[in-house]
Amino acid sequence: MIKFDGKVTGIDKGKARMDLVLTKAQKVAKQVLALSSTLLASHLRVRHFTGGTSATRLAVRSGRLRASVQALKPTVKGMLIEGGTTVGTVYARVHVGPKGQRTTIRPKSAKYLTIPLPAARTRAGVAKGPARSDIWGDTFVAKSAKGNLIIFGKDRITKGKRAGELRKKIHPLFLLLKSVTIPSRVHPEEAMKWLRPKMIAGFKARGILIKET
Repeated sequence: MIKFDGKVTGIDKGKARMDLVLTKAQKVAKQVLALSSTLLASHLRVRHFTGGTSATRLAVRSGRLRASVQALKPTVKGMLIEGGTTVGTVYARVHVGPKGQRTTIRPKSAKYLTIPLPAARTRAGVAKGPARSDIWGDTFVAKSAKGNLIIFGKDRITKGKRAGELRKKIHPLFLLLKSVTIPSRVHPEEAMKWLRPKMIAGFKARGILIKET
């Protein structure tokens, strides 16, 4: 039995020691998982969601995608302790996946996807408004020299006495496509490969050795 004075006697001594070991291990695991989740979230934001677009990186536009990368608080479910990092935006799904994953996006309620061209985007690369917004005035569709369908129109002046008036110059605003295919740029297996030695070091620093396989 376990006495209230903290001393352990009798046949339950071994079990009590094991319970103490498991309690300590659980506490350490929660600490390491919390730290590892925070490290991974920071790594993903810097490595994959900051800078220009490349095979493994996405340029920052609105910043919503990068801001949605957050560490999860460790939870205990019986003998299992879970932790991790989440990318919270819906459109992140196409960018996160195994190396080689390619996701095709098609319009759900229209014939074409409308891809904003430079004149329809802010300096940060965010669309100024949807293709059917009245900010473009009267628009029309024409085919480019390469055979692509493009929505042309004028944007409105946003500052000064003429704010709200349409500009005189016509710009190509949106490229019309029936589908686009997006490759994954954030690969979970590579993220875990980066994190694994840091987790093992975290357990080791707290007196728990992890057997590597």
